[in-house]
Amino acid sequence: MNIIIHGPGRSGTTLFNKMFSYHPDFVWLSSWQNRFPKQAWLGVFNTIYQKQMLGVDWSSVKNIPKPAEAYGFWNHYFKPFSSEARLDVEKTEDCINFITSLKQISGKKNFVTKLTGEARKEILDQVFNKNYLVLWIERDPRVVVSSYIKQKWFYKNKPEEFAKLSMTDKIEFYANFYKQNFEGAKPLNRKLLRYEDLCDDPVMFFESLLKDLNLPFHKKHRKIIEQWELKVVDWKSYSKKYSEEEKTLFNQLLKDEMVYLNYEV
Repeated sequence: MNIIIHGPGRSGTTLFNKMFSYHPDFVWLSSWQNRFPKQAWLGVFNTIYQKQMLGVDWSSVKNIPKPAEAYGFWNHYFKPFSSEARLDVEKTEDCINFITSLKQISGKKNFVTKLTGEARKEILDQVFNKNYLVLWIERDPRVVVSSYIKQKWFYKNKPEEFAKLSMTDKIEFYANFYKQNFEGAKPLNRKLLRYEDLCDDPVMFFESLLKDLNLPFHKKHRKIIEQWELKVVDWKSYSKKYSEEEKTLFNQLLKDEMVYLNYEV
């Protein structure tokens, strides 16, 4: 089984990936393989994280292999790592062989990794021969767009340009970016999940998901999930920062996506 944890960014993919990657039946691309994209044998060290060796939660410890959004890895095989990439047959084959080796060396039949943003369906179809499932995690689109604004996506190194944008400009710019990725993801073979459901009851969320995937919920994995403390930052928290006109603009621009995802408009 090949699983791609995916989403529009700022939607909970990092949290979900951290939690899912404790499942002992999966191998994943670690932060080490992001730096060393040809060294499949490094996957054997994933167990340090998965088994919480020495009773330590290694998820925030520097230099320990952790599940990564491994763009360094993907950019090694696909440049640029986007839907615009021109697929090189030899490089694609090298990537396929790497993931096969990663599974074999680790003794795992299943692979999981995380992506965000554009779908990159063409690359995924080639690498996994269309044999993969995307777990697409969404969050209230207004919260996602608000988080883009807060994080100053695309403008972190251009603070003066960002400061010149009105709030209306920012809402429109980031809403359009979100909508583009939202539409682009629809052709994927995916299962839609909601960040709010994960936070409301993590154990029930994983019980339901793993049952649907015909996977066991191992005792150690369950214990880790049970101990995870989650706090939802929802639209009520963000909406206080906006005027009534700005909140109306959010609802107008993102209405179709909110209805599609069953969020209250």
